[in-house]
Formats: sequence, structure tokens, C-alpha cells
Amino acid sequence: MKKQIELLAPAGSYEALQAAVQNGANAIYLGGNDFSARAFATNFNRDELKQAVIYSHLRNVKIYVTVNTLYEDNQFENLKDYLLFLASINVDALIIQDLGLMAYVKKYFPNFEIHMSTQTSIYSLSAVKYFERLGVDRIVLARENSLEEIKNICNNSKLDIEVFVHGALCMSYSGQCLMSSMIAKRSGNKGACGQPCRLAYKLQKDGKNLDQVPSYLLSPKDLCTIENVGALIEAGITSFKIEGRMKRPEYVAIIVKQYREAIDAYFQKQNSKNYSKQIKEMKQMFNRGFTGGYLLQDKDLMADDYPGNRGIKLGSVLDYDKKRKVVKIKLIDKIKQGDRISFKSVDYTRTITKLFLNHRLVNQAVAKDIIEIELNTPVKKGESVYKIIDIELIEKAHDSYQKEQIKNSITMYFKGQINDHPTLTITYQDKTITVVSKLIMEAASKAPLNTKHIEKQLSKLGNTVFKAADIIVEIPENAFFSLKEINEMRRQAIDKLVAFLTAFNSIAPLIEEKKTTHLIKTIKGICVRVYSVEQLKALLDVDIEAYYFPLSPQLKDAIEIAKKHHKKIIPFTGFLNDEKQLFNFKNSKLYLEIDAILVGNYGALEIFNDKKCILDTTFNLYNSYALNYLKAYDAILSLEMSKKQINNLSNITQNIIVTVYGKTINMHLKHCLISNHYFKKKMIDCNMCKKGNYHLVDRKNEKFRILTDNNCNNLIFNSHSLYINKLDNLNVDFILLSFSDEDGQTARFIYDQFKQILSGKIQQIPSFINHTNGYFYD
Repeated sequence: MKKQIELLAPAGSYEALQAAVQNGANAIYLGGNDFSARAFATNFNRDELKQAVIYSHLRNVKIYVTVNTLYEDNQFENLKDYLLFLASINVDALIIQDLGLMAYVKKYFPNFEIHMSTQTSIYSLSAVKYFERLGVDRIVLARENSLEEIKNICNNSKLDIEVFVHGALCMSYSGQCLMSSMIAKRSGNKGACGQPCRLAYKLQKDGKNLDQVPSYLLSPKDLCTIENVGALIEAGITSFKIEGRMKRPEYVAIIVKQYREAIDAYFQKQNSKNYSKQIKEMKQMFNRGFTGGYLLQDKDLMADDYPGNRGIKLGSVLDYDKKRKVVKIKLIDKIKQGDRISFKSVDYTRTITKLFLNHRLVNQAVAKDIIEIELNTPVKKGESVYKIIDIELIEKAHDSYQKEQIKNSITMYFKGQINDHPTLTITYQDKTITVVSKLIMEAASKAPLNTKHIEKQLSKLGNTVFKAADIIVEIPENAFFSLKEINEMRRQAIDKLVAFLTAFNSIAPLIEEKKTTHLIKTIKGICVRVYSVEQLKALLDVDIEAYYFPLSPQLKDAIEIAKKHHKKIIPFTGFLNDEKQLFNFKNSKLYLEIDAILVGNYGALEIFNDKKCILDTTFNLYNSYALNYLKAYDAILSLEMSKKQINNLSNITQNIIVTVYGKTINMHLKHCLISNHYFKKKMIDCNMCKKGNYHLVDRKNEKFRILTDNNCNNLIFNSHSLYINKLDNLNVDFILLSFSDEDGQTARFIYDQFKQILSGKIQQIPSFINHTNGYFYD
């Protein structure tokens, strides 16, 4: 049996939706004007959403709506209204990040299919198993998963697995990037990412620049897997997802078309197909350079020389005439008036309006021609020239969705008897529509009605999405009936079929929520997160509620040292612990010595369900709905919450903890910036990270510390330390001091400061701390 592979396309506008559908998408993901993780896309208003569902469902294409951001408590009333609307127009699924919204939808909208967004940061089989138990329908895996990992997940889970196969890559795990949020208050978890990853940085070691000039150290190439579609299908992936809700419709048209053809070619056993033509076309729509990414374990990952659209190489500069302001270019590809070209050294682009060949004005030229174009900006001899827009390809893409390409097969059955009302029955899939004429069929006085004439009239379905696969006509030989009436019956039947296929539901709100109760909490004590034994030792002789220590080779020593002071260590897994490492720890003797564990992802929560689990900030717990759903677990709140939001939480019975000091982890990278500098790729266990202190330095000379974990993943810490010194009337149980690269003496000093703050003595923020309030006072 042929496996059904879903090709899932993006739509940031109605035109992009048409482009995707007409070029072979099986499903579309899109966002409304509110509650979407692409706040700067055009998106869809409610009327457009209705039309999108009608248009797509008539063509057997599903609509998935993105509600994949984090939500405040006070947004749920508007969310309820929005969800009622989406249910009423027969949206096929919701894409969700927020666990509170997931719980809300499951409780009050059980008929909705739930897809957990890549923003939920799911990358392990254990995490997939956790959501399988919760009863969701699909997981959108992290873009960092390899094909082997995906295959293992697909083979061991009943859930649909969706994977990105083409488009832009995020540098950090999606849902775990706070870079834009902490730098500019533009949160990716709220749909407003400012993409600081596409800016230039320098790498520093021990305060000295390793790079002479800034480069785009956080900017990955774009994912392209078209040559590996067969391997992806065989891995068990359900849905092939194309990134690009911010892209133009023509981009969507071309990319969808190429992947549609590649999927079809695989099932037609055309596995040896050459995709160079397709890749060239896709590059001309947009590319930062193509990579197989983590998915295909392609080490050529980074676009560190240029973060924008590269197009394709068009030729090289032979000369630049400063007097005439004309550049001479030798072509290696065709060019046409209307194409747009780029000179990267001067970051200059322009559209071709006048094109000269042999001093004559022409509208196009081909490879090996030497052309001239007017150019006000001087460029160097030998410089490469790139074509970033091919006007001919744009026009071809535009044409691909201007005319209806999709025709659904129907069966038409026209039956009549003399002195009776004829009927027309249309069958489509499992649906049947019958129209009875108001007129009566008569006996022919002269020329009887020819069945061929009836078939011809019934087959006139040109402006609809249907085609007549079979037309059956049963009438007496001497019958006469109006061809005009047959046309009218056909129109009525098609209209009824369309109305039936696009009928909306009548949904009544059935939501009765519990009365909210704001439980008054007071701060009971201090918890600390430490990364080193030195930090731990400096804090063992004071009153601390909990010591969180990383799951690292030093954990055993930390537990033994703490025992001598009659203290207990709570290990923390972090977000990026390897699943094998977690199971090894669970099966170790050391595991028997701990009572609780601070878990950093859903996989760890699933694995360590026999211990008391505390949920880390990486769970992005942002509202009462999420906390109530996870009420069995104490939790550290999202780093993006304000004091006002925290104090507005309701019905919270577990202990909640808020981070008041520390450098936030702005990025969790599977990539290694340090080994990439030395070896041009991630080199496992190269140990270069241990030979100095490394920082990223941005254009404002802000320094972001880079720490490397035991699996050679990078953690990029914020340049400013969170420091909240006004904690009066904060409705939480504990505060957290989260240390990173501080020495023991500094860690102890910070603790003493906050002990004074809790006693009511507001301390000035130390001058040596480059501090931020984060979102606390928003």
C-alpha cells in the first residue's frame, strides 16, 4: 500500500495559499491576524480565513492554523472566541506551542486535531512519548534532529511526525531562543523575533578578537533536502514541511512544485532523477546557500560570509567605467530585462532596466556574452555578480496559480422518463447530490434528444474544480428535453455539492471555567543554580532551599561535598542533555542518592517520572493554564514574565520559583561556534573550548559568553545579568539565583546581597554587574 506523504506548505497571504494549493500542496499552515508566531507576516483576517478554508477544502487540501506562541492569562478570553470561530469554519488542526493552550483545547475543543509546534522544542523519543500519552495528534520535530533519530522516533511512536524539509533554519532550538527577546524585547515566543542571528559578530578568546572583521557567525544556510526525499519517506515521516510564511507567493509556488514532483517521482520509482534544474530554480527564488542541515548531518551549515539572498552566480565583472558609470560583465548564465542582480562586496542590488550587448540595447543575453549595464556604484574587477530575481521564473510561478490546475473527478448520472421529472445525480467521493427538474420530459414530435448532446452539456465544468470522470445518461429513445434546463440542473447540482463540501458548523460556547483564585504566596527562601564545585563550596554554609547542579562528571563530587554539610544536591539536566546520557544516569548508583531532579525538557520529564521533578525555565511556563495542567510539579517560571503577570496567576497550588539573578541562556546551539572557527565545522571533543574563555561580540561591543556542555553544544549567555532588587509583594514561593561563570567569591557576594533584599533592605545593584531587569517591571 502506498504511504500517504503530506506536503505541507506555508501561506503568509491568500495569494501564497493559492500558489501552494495549485502547485500540489496537501495541506497549508497559516496564521490569523492574532495569536501567530509570524507577527510580521501579512496573515489572514477572519473573512480571509473562511475563504481559505473554502478554497482549500474544495481542492482536498487541509488547513492548519498556527496559534504557536505563549499566552498570558488575560489573552485566553479572546483566544476562546478565536477558537470558537476556527471550529465553526472547519479548520483541520491547530499548531500549538503553549502547554496551557494545549490543555485548554483538549478540554474545551476536543474535536480539534492538535499539532505540537517545533516551538515546543521536542527532539527526543522520550519527549514524543510524553506527548503521545497526552493524546496529541502530531509532533513537529526540532530542526536539529538527524534522519537516524527521526527514523527511530517514527518506528517507536504512533504519532504523526512532521519535519521541516526546506527553508530557513534557526540557529538556536526553536522555542529556546531568547536572543531577540533579551536584547530588544522582541520575543520569538511571542511571534516578534528580530532575527539578531542574521547580524555580524566577532568571536573573542580571553578578551582578544579571533576575527579581524565581523562575520555572520550565527547565520545558517537554508535547508534543502530535495535530493533525499526518498530517504525521508523511508524514515517514516508523515508530513514534509516547507518553511516560508514570510516569503512571496511565487517562492511558495516554485518550492512546492519541486517537492511535489520529487515525492511523486519517488513513488513512480524514478529514484535516480537529477535535481540540478530544480535546485537552480529554487535558488533563484531565495537562498542563503543550501545545506542538508542537521537532518542530513551536513557539516557545511553556516552562511557566515553573507546572511541574505545569494541567488545564483550570473558572471564576473570585467571592468567598471567611472566616467560612463557602466559595468562590463561576462555572463555564465542568461539575463533578461526585469531581472535583479546583486554585488555583495558593496551590498548593492539593482533591477536591470537597460541591457547593452555590443553597444546595442537588447532585452536579454546568454552565457558567454559580455554585457554592459548602467551602475552608479563602483565595483571591482573580478567581482562575482549574482542574479537574485529571475523575472521569467517569477512570471512562470505567477502563472502557475492564476488558472485552476486542480480538477476533482465526479460521476454524473442523468435519468429521465417521458411525462416525468428528470433527475441529475452527482457522486463525489462518498457524497451524493441529486437535483430534480421542475420540467417534465416529453415525447419527441420530430428529432429526439441525443444522449451525446446531454453528455456535452453536463461536461461543461470549466470554471469549477470538478471534471466529469464518467457521465451516464438513461433516457427513452424518443425523449425530448430542454438543453438549457440540463445546463441549469448541472449548475444547481454543482452549487449544492460546493455548499455541502464547504458548510460551516454552528458552534455554541460550552466553556464553563472555575472561578479564579489568587493564592497569596510569600517568598520562603532562596534556591541557587551553580555550574561549578567552586560556586557550590562558597554557598554550602548558608541557608539555601535548593542547590541545583548540572548533570556532569562533577556531580558525584558535588553530592559528596554537600553531604558533609548535611545538604542535598538536586541535579539539573539542562535543555540539551543527550537521551542516552539521561538513561545512563537513571541506571547509575548515583541516581539512588537523589530525591529530586530539575528537568529541562519533556524527554527528561518522561524519563525521570519516578522522582520528584521540578520544571526548569525551558518549559516556557507562562500562564495559569500551563501551571495548573502541570500542578504535580514545582516550576521555575518563564524568563519572559513580568511581576504583574506573575502576581496575576490563579489557582496555583505548587511551589513556583522566579529567577531574580543570572545571565539568561539566550541560545541553545547544537552547533559549536568555537570548533567551527578552528576547523570550519563542528568537531566533537576537539577541546578548544577548554583552552580559554570565549565570547561573541556584537556591533555595540556587547559580549555574550559561550559555554560548552559535555556534548559539545554551545550555550550563549546574555551580555547583561538579570538583577531584580525590588522583591516586595512578589507572589512566589522561592527566588532563584542562577550562576554561570562567576567565581565562588562573587557567587557568595550575590547571595549575601539577596539575603539582605529579602530582609527588607533594598540593596543597590553592584557597579561591576552589567545588569538588566528583563521583563520584570513591564
